[in-house]
Amino acid sequence: MLHGVVSRRMTSHTFGGVLGGIFQTQKSDTPFMKRSLNDTAVKNAKPKDKEYKLSDGGGLYLLVKPNGSKLWHYKYKLQKEKVLSIGSYPEISLKDARLLHEEARALWARGVDPSQHKPHPGNEVMKAYVIRQVREKLTTGGML
Repeated sequence: MLHGVVSRRMTSHTFGGVLGGIFQTQKSDTPFMKRSLNDTAVKNAKPKDKEYKLSDGGGLYLLVKPNGSKLWHYKYKLQKEKVLSIGSYPEISLKDARLLHEEARALWARGVDPSQHKPHPGNEVMKAYVIRQVREKLTTGGML
């Protein structure tokens, strides 16, 4: 077994009807995902000659552009790889980006494309509403 990778037997339900193969998942697929960013790292991220990414785990990352803008993105794969734009920092804090990311991951886990359910770009009222809803679910112990 590889370090940091958990192996499990597939069933016909797990992976396209294939029986008896090995399916590998990362430990971060657990409900308690390891997060690697903190507020200081996000705040102190400086622009470079080329854009670069700061990963937070589970497909969430901060894209730092040469012009100094910082954008939250969620990279996921359904039929093909896609990227969901969550918003820009500091308008969307690390904490709020994680909440929106968890909501998008919950949709993805049910096989729903998160890009089809995101708030309209620039609609800060809708983003604030979604953040409140997710916080409420997490504080009351509800499921996402």
